[in-house]
Amino acid sequence: MKLFEIATNQQNTTEIEQTIKFFNERVKVDCRQYLNLIKTADCMLYRGISNQYNRFDTLLTHDKRQPLSTHPIISNIVDEYLTKHTGIAFRTSNALFTTPEIEVTAEYGDPFCVFPIGPTNFIFFEHINDLFFDISEYLDLNSDVSPEGLDQVTLRTDIFEWLDKKKLYHNSNLRLAAHKIPSSEVIFNTKSYHIISFEMWEQIEDKITY
Repeated sequence: MKLFEIATNQQNTTEIEQTIKFFNERVKVDCRQYLNLIKTADCMLYRGISNQYNRFDTLLTHDKRQPLSTHPIISNIVDEYLTKHTGIAFRTSNALFTTPEIEVTAEYGDPFCVFPIGPTNFIFFEHINDLFFDISEYLDLNSDVSPEGLDQVTLRTDIFEWLDKKKLYHNSNLRLAAHKIPSSEVIFNTKSYHIISFEMWEQIEDKITY
C-alpha cells in the first residue's frame, strides 16, 4: 500500500472516531427526545447546507429569520396562522427546515443529518410540500401579481382557509411525513442543532446505538 493511501486511511479512521465521539458525547446527550422521535418514526431528517466544511458541527438558528423565498406578507400571515394553532411562529422564530427525502437537499447544499437540541417541537402539513410555491400557485401569484396588490383582509382569509384544508400536524405523526409524504417540509422550533454529514453518517451508522 502506498504511503498516500496509508495516510488517507488513517485520516478517515480518525474522522470516523471523532464523529462517533461527537455523536455519543453530544448528540445522544443533547438530543434525546429527537432521537426517540426519529427512532419511533423509523426515519432520518436532512438539511442541505452550503459552505459547511466540517463533517460534524453545532449550528444556531435565527431568532428573527428573514424568509429566503417566501414573500414577507405571506410569511407573516402563515406565522399568524401557526401561532394561532401551535403558539409558535414556526417560520420566522428559530425555525429549522428539514426533509425526510435526501434528494430535496441538493437544491440547498450538501446533505447533512440534523439533530435539534432540546425539547422537540415540530410541524408539517400533510398536503403541502413547498409552502411558498403551493400558496403562490393557489393565489395565482406571478411576476405581474404580488401580495401588495391584493386586498390584505381577503388575502389573510383566503390563506387561513387554504391552510385549514391542508391538515396541520403539530408534534405528532412524523412517520406519516417520512413514509407517506417524504418530500414534505418538517419545521422544527429550536435555538441550535447538531449536524453530521450524510457521507459520514453512512460510515458510523452501524457503529452507534440510540
